[in-house]
Amino acid sequence: MGCVSSSEVDPKSESQTKPKTGTGASSSASGNAQKKVESVVTSEIHVDSTSSASYSAQNNDGTGGYYNMFGKKADLDPSVKLVGVKKSSIVLAVHPMDDSNDKKSMESAEMNSIVLLTGVAMTMPYRIILSKSEFPSEVEQKKVEARIQQIFDLVDRVFNNWNDSSEISKVSSAKVKVWMDMSPELQELLTKVNQIFTQTQGRFDPTVEPLLNVWTTCLVQNGRPPIGSEVAHLKHAVGWDKRVTIKDGNKVRLENSNSRIDLCGISKGHAVDLLVNALTTEFSAKHCYVDWAGDIRALGKHPCGRPWRTAVLEPPELKKLFGLWAKDQLQKAVSEEDAKLLMEFDSSGSAIATSGDYFKIQKFGYHHIIDAATLSPMKAAAGSLGSVSIVAKTCAVADALATASMTFSTVADAKSFLDQLKNGPENASLGILGYCLIGRLNGAVEFSGEFKQLEKKNSQETVSVSGPVLVKPQESELNVVVSRLPRTIAVLSVTETGSETVKVALLDSVASCALNPPSISFHLKKSSKLAPTLAIPKRKVRIYLLSYGMQELIGGFSDGTEYKSTAEVDKRLKNCPSLACELFKIQDASSDAYIVLATMVSSSLVTNCGPRLVLYRDRFISGPPVNASEIGDSAAFNDEERLKRLMRPNPSPVCLITASGIDGNLYALTATSVRNASVVPSLLSFNVQKTNAFRSALGLKGSKVAIHFLQESDKPLAQLFTKRTEFDAKGVRLSDMIPQEHFKNGWPPLVANRLGIVAEITSVSDASDQVVFTCEVLALSGHLQKELLDADSLIYRNHQYELIGQYKAL
Repeated sequence: MGCVSSSEVDPKSESQTKPKTGTGASSSASGNAQKKVESVVTSEIHVDSTSSASYSAQNNDGTGGYYNMFGKKADLDPSVKLVGVKKSSIVLAVHPMDDSNDKKSMESAEMNSIVLLTGVAMTMPYRIILSKSEFPSEVEQKKVEARIQQIFDLVDRVFNNWNDSSEISKVSSAKVKVWMDMSPELQELLTKVNQIFTQTQGRFDPTVEPLLNVWTTCLVQNGRPPIGSEVAHLKHAVGWDKRVTIKDGNKVRLENSNSRIDLCGISKGHAVDLLVNALTTEFSAKHCYVDWAGDIRALGKHPCGRPWRTAVLEPPELKKLFGLWAKDQLQKAVSEEDAKLLMEFDSSGSAIATSGDYFKIQKFGYHHIIDAATLSPMKAAAGSLGSVSIVAKTCAVADALATASMTFSTVADAKSFLDQLKNGPENASLGILGYCLIGRLNGAVEFSGEFKQLEKKNSQETVSVSGPVLVKPQESELNVVVSRLPRTIAVLSVTETGSETVKVALLDSVASCALNPPSISFHLKKSSKLAPTLAIPKRKVRIYLLSYGMQELIGGFSDGTEYKSTAEVDKRLKNCPSLACELFKIQDASSDAYIVLATMVSSSLVTNCGPRLVLYRDRFISGPPVNASEIGDSAAFNDEERLKRLMRPNPSPVCLITASGIDGNLYALTATSVRNASVVPSLLSFNVQKTNAFRSALGLKGSKVAIHFLQESDKPLAQLFTKRTEFDAKGVRLSDMIPQEHFKNGWPPLVANRLGIVAEITSVSDASDQVVFTCEVLALSGHLQKELLDADSLIYRNHQYELIGQYKAL
């Protein structure tokens, strides 16, 4: 949905500029080979037009840009015309970035070779550059203007969902399951939508508008994300393949009363294609450049003989972005000075579109891209994907794929997705030519050979604040600290494919991670002998929770131990409560471990099982006593209640997690879900409810958190942050290990005189009503005093805080 546009280069300066080797990563078509990166000095590049991730027209005084894909009449200044196109004017191609913006250059032969048509359509500016040799007379130019007007009128009449009388609005507002006839223009675009939805495996989904509306309303009016009940009814409204039905190619209907079709992620690019097709087929143009609010398609060459060029803008840093958001000045988020990479269009014709997280950002960093799989918007965060630019043969494909790619959290994930499409059989119809991905983690950039880095000439140097000096702990030191997390011992069993043979392994990081549907998670080493079997989709497993006194059985369940059948395992563990599960996600959490998520299918509640077998400080102890009346075993319990009763006897450590929010504020959360596996001591996981403001403030992969292990004197602190999330650093003494000047760069506040860990988030796993964050230890709190190490850990049980040390040691 945007970029910067084609550039003017003085032939003399171009010939004198020597290519330089840059430091960014440049990928080949396959994404494997590294290539030298050419850089170009910015002041020597003159651009015909610039754009960002989608912008729209400003008021006459230069303020108040409208951040909508198509404008809504009530949002607009009266000076901007909503329906149709503002009257075009034919002017010379002089751009603010041109060094030659003077009368002499205006009269030069090169500048006079250009016909430039500009205007505003549906609140968004367009810029069309033609060769004056192909359109020498004013009569011909007026015919082109009239045709441009007709095409924008068509786009408004058919595709504009902000226009209540448009065809797509009428389809969305029609009664459910009522067939609507489609115009040939809508048929053509919905056919493309269907193709791209399938080829992106649902990541491009035009039915997400109802979700965006609910999230925007809650964030703007209530200052919080929606709770589950506010979006639950939309689960059945989203999904192009299930909620939109097309019959005979010319009829369409919606299958759910809450469903809507929003074509904003593709219709702007499609409109650019319509404009180019009209210029080439109806006016025989061989050289043209069409830019509508940053979606650009070009053919042939610039009239002076060089390639058409565009530049991709660097996303604004988060601090600047949130500052502008707070002042309602997002139209100032990017400018021509933010140009980062230059792209030259192939003379045979190509297009580019960009999507970025800074477009229509909301509180906590949520923005306009919705992930249909999680029913929630993506977030701008310290480690997230900042922008995606797609180069393709058509602008509609570039537009849609830029949107789809922004549903990934990181540069690496988006690159893997695009490489697979680009190198796969789908590309015969998609026509992907290249991409540029800009991340927010340490300036991560991945781009294909179509792009060159721009090196700013005579720019003022900026000094970045480096991170705090942290020392990674020795494994022995780390073990002393994380062993304070009580670990309930469990046995994992899985039946080998095509056999009755069962393989088992010991687990000590099992915890519930969602209640709707009831789900659990655990850590697993990649070297585990069960890992290959668990990688099979929807693999069925069983987990047994061992009871106090069963430590002598542990030797029989070491990793990879085989049993003849499930019945043999059941016999050995007959007094253990258990749950049967179906795996739904096995995700990289570190270089040597996975985080595994599974949905409970059934469970066995054993009331006479006794307390759990718990590993605490490298010793086996008894968990809290089990009250049979608290467990029960009734078929009347629903699955959610059964999981609660199954996990209730497990001692839950009480920790305080702190973070610097992407909005610049500090946040804290009392967590009773922190877990750690003894075989992977550097890895910790915790759950956060999706509706919790802490989850909203927290970044994604690459973000930092501090995890504090609480003791008896910390009960007031624990109680405080079960009710609120904003952390007042003035109310508690902070450790000087992370100075406050680093908070603005995403480093968390570390509370002084607490046993704590600084960690980096390595995995974010969606678990329905909760999110599982997994992080890897960067450092321990600077002062591991003996009194802190000797103090008992605080646990949460039966709605009250207790000390784990009061229970019996074996």
